[in-house]
Amino acid sequence: MAYELVLAHGIIAIIIGFVPAIVFTIWRFGFKRNLWYSWLLGGLFWSLALIIRAIPFIILMSIFGATRYTIYIITLLSGIFETVFRTLLFLLFTKFTADTKEKVIMAGLGWGTFEAIFGHTIPVLIFILFSRDSKLMLQLDGVEYIILLGGYNHLLNEIFHLMMMIMIFYGIKYKLKDIDVSEPICENFYSKDPRPAWIWIIIVAILQFTYGFLFIIFIIFLGLYMAYILITVFIGILVSYILKRIKFYPLFPVKPED
Repeated sequence: MAYELVLAHGIIAIIIGFVPAIVFTIWRFGFKRNLWYSWLLGGLFWSLALIIRAIPFIILMSIFGATRYTIYIITLLSGIFETVFRTLLFLLFTKFTADTKEKVIMAGLGWGTFEAIFGHTIPVLIFILFSRDSKLMLQLDGVEYIILLGGYNHLLNEIFHLMMMIMIFYGIKYKLKDIDVSEPICENFYSKDPRPAWIWIIIVAILQFTYGFLFIIFIIFLGLYMAYILITVFIGILVSYILKRIKFYPLFPVKPED
């Protein structure tokens, strides 16, 4: 396999998985310092969630190995830990992440972008830099397409994490101090009937697990390419629902014009 081919696919994958999020963030929010604090905190809490959930991951892998069921359990734990740390982010740093719509969105963008940087961009760069003279490179067939799909995967993940952050905010906004909210019965995100807002937190944990679980199942039974097609549809449906909900139930009360 030609190294130049892997290099080209690696660069394209990084552009797909990392650049759109940064470009959108700068285009939409500019360089306002208070908003980038929110972005940074979102990324740092993703890092904390990753570090903490690595402990049970290492324990399970050392005891049971990389079995299918181990991966299922790790996926479940990932959903739990990420949901907990998203909630903690808003509860502990409300002033920096949750007192305006822009900060809520920036926290979600930071969460997903950090994952793209440390989960894909840096590993791809390391792979490219240190595999040029490797004999293994000549033996790998189709690795360039795996790298390319990795970039697309993290683009989907960034969108998914942003949606999850918005949903978490809806679940705990009435518990946050010093932010302007309307009555829960007048701003119900998920149904016409009033229900406890914290149910959204449980829904997020389930969705986080479902997203990873479905992706694994699709790959096992339908193949890699079909898995990406179906996950793209899943993300599209999720985004469509949440954007429609936001239209009718804004993140913050809309102030009437004078």
